[in-house]
Amino acid sequence: MKNVFCSCGILLNQKNQTLILSRKHKEFLKSYYEFPGGKVENSENFYSALSRELYEELAIYVNENNLKPFQFIQHRYSRFNLIMHSFIVRKWYGNISSSENVNHKWINIKKLSEAKLLPGNQSLIKSIENL
Repeated sequence: MKNVFCSCGILLNQKNQTLILSRKHKEFLKSYYEFPGGKVENSENFYSALSRELYEELAIYVNENNLKPFQFIQHRYSRFNLIMHSFIVRKWYGNISSSENVNHKWINIKKLSEAKLLPGNQSLIKSIENL
């Protein structure tokens, strides 16, 4: 089974909310939400991949020094093994906008368990709620 390496960002605002993105535009697991991020490309590390993905998905710039390592996740999907590094992001530059026609919403971290997050993101919920 194929391994897929990804980075995701848990963006936190001053209202104790985090940003989640709809997957309605994707074919696989399209009824779910996920944290912003994506696949690590050939010459990237987890940090640079997340910085690039946040720019592509949300039109924001994040300095790699502002990415705080959070949790490392492994999850087996039917099609691949997910290997994902998550980061806490409290500082970014620019106004969040959906540059890839991705719907996004802010959700209180205490209500994350009510959101329909991807199975691979589920293990992050308790840790985020305790931030």
